[in-house]
Parts: sequence; C-alpha cells; structure tokens
Amino acid sequence: MRGMIGLLILAAVFWISCGQKTATQKDVSNPKEVQIARAQKAFAELEKEVGKPAKDLSLPTEKTPSISSTSHPKPKPKAYAHVPKRSVPKTKYPIVNGLPVWVSNPNYGGVLGGVGIAKKRPGMGYAEQKRLAKQIALADLAKQIEVIVKTETTSVKVNMDTQRLKYYKSKFESYSEHEVRSLLIKNAVIEDEWVDPQTGDLYVWVVIK
Repeated sequence: MRGMIGLLILAAVFWISCGQKTATQKDVSNPKEVQIARAQKAFAELEKEVGKPAKDLSLPTEKTPSISSTSHPKPKPKAYAHVPKRSVPKTKYPIVNGLPVWVSNPNYGGVLGGVGIAKKRPGMGYAEQKRLAKQIALADLAKQIEVIVKTETTSVKVNMDTQRLKYYKSKFESYSEHEVRSLLIKNAVIEDEWVDPQTGDLYVWVVIK
C-alpha cells in the first residue's frame, strides 16, 4: 500500500515538473529560435512589399545617419536678384586710328566742340567718370573759344570753315570769360561718348550747335 502511494506521489511530482517545463518553454524560448522567428517574419513582410505595385511600396522615413560626425552640409548659395549689366557706350561716328573721329577733331561736322577724357580708376563709378569727363570737355571747349576770340581767324587752325569761324568769333568776342563759361554750362550738350575697351577710359564730346 505504501509502495503504491509512493508511486503516485512520484508520478504527481513528475507531471507537475513536466507541466512547469512546458509552460517555461512556452514563456521563454531559445534565443536562436527567436532570431529565426524574427527573420521569417521579416522575409514574410519583404515578400508582401515586393508583391505590391511600385507606387504602393512603403519606404523608411528615418534619415540615414551621416558617415562622418564631423561633416557638415554645404550652405546653399544665396539667391541674388538679377542685375542688368550696363552696356558700354559705343560711338556712332567713324573710327580714325582706333579712336572716334571727334577725338582728334572736336569741331567735326562744323560744330564747336571740346573733348574730355576720364581715366578708369579703382572705386570710380561710371556716373562719376562721366561727370569728370564732361567737366574736362567743357574746359577744353572754353579754351577753344578763348583762342578763337583772341586770335585772327585766318591764323587759327580749328578744322572749321572760315565763314563758321567768323560766326563764332563775333558771337563770343563780346563775352567775358565768366559769361562764356556760364553759357557753356547752360548750352553745351554731350554729343557722343566712347569707352576704350582696352583701358576702360571714357571719352566725352560736348558741343555747341
């Protein structure tokens, strides 16, 4: 009898231990088996994605980390508004020896004129260069008028016919030097301008028609 009871107790213990082992196996799996299960799940998801049309495929949203932690993205260049390039003045008169004809003959075409040349300098804008060239041309024109007034018309070489030369002499001989300069400032106009493409120097021709 006692032997039978002992066998029953052993059988009960064995059954309980087997049940605990089975529960433990269900709760805690082998790490290799976990990896295999995860791999099978990943392959299943991959096959599911491959079977979809290209437009329906899902892509990872996470950004790929940079290879080098010290690398920095290059800054984007600033967008500047388009600035139109200023056109270089070109003469509408004939070129003689590489220069407009009025450079060597300020009275070209029968007008009384003067020429001013402003050299291209660092930091000097076009407006300032033109203003300087015009002032020089006005001074040159005033000097020509002074020569015409003070000298006999027959001995003055200004590339102008005698009749027109007499006209200008009679017009300005009654004016003082101050009045002549004031007249030039009010009535002299820029007839033409030209920029030397080699040096950037600006040539300006002012005339009194």
